[in-house]
Amino acid sequence: MIICKKKEIKLAIFKKGLTQNEFSKKIGISPNMMSLIINGKRTPSPGTAKKIVNELNLGFDEIFMNLEDETTKERGELNGTKNRSVGTIRTSQ
Repeated sequence: MIICKKKEIKLAIFKKGLTQNEFSKKIGISPNMMSLIINGKRTPSPGTAKKIVNELNLGFDEIFMNLEDETTKERGELNGTKNRSVGTIRTSQ
């Protein structure tokens, strides 16, 4: 599951000089859906996630976390195996 890093995406939208409502309209989703994505209550579709990162000119890992990768890593550590996923995941503070 992909979730949004709330602080990072809000800051990036602010730095673009847009409100959350303006940004959502710019990428073609409703303000309500944008709010749900930011607050982790909805997972963006791959297309919407791509629109978000492209419009903000940021890397995927800068504003999203893949919880499945983190869960896989934790399970591997508990079972004494190595995580085979590629990339790192930073958690939002």
